[in-house]
Amino acid sequence: MGKYYHITSLDNLESILKSGLKPSGGPGIGNPEDAPDYGSKVHLFRTLKETKEFKSFLEEPDLTILSISLPKDWKIHKEESFGYPSIWFTSRKTIPAKYIEVRGGS
Repeated sequence: MGKYYHITSLDNLESILKSGLKPSGGPGIGNPEDAPDYGSKVHLFRTLKETKEFKSFLEEPDLTILSISLPKDWKIHKEESFGYPSIWFTSRKTIPAKYIEVRGGS
């Protein structure tokens, strides 16, 4: 299994634990309301350290970290930012709740 991490609002937690992480585009945590839609995807981090650093950077209250354990055959995409590798990985399909655990705020 591949281990990944995701940051979400506590307001979304109940829905995620019931229905999974659904791909979305455009506005979200750290994105303005007028953010462009670059396609629907679930944004993931590969390490807990990067996840915590990004969460601290956001300076938004009521965020939590989810731990995602995906099967080896799950298709994950490495994102680029302005032509350079970024810390983002993405899934373009819903990640079922059975692969998700709440890690907490730290």
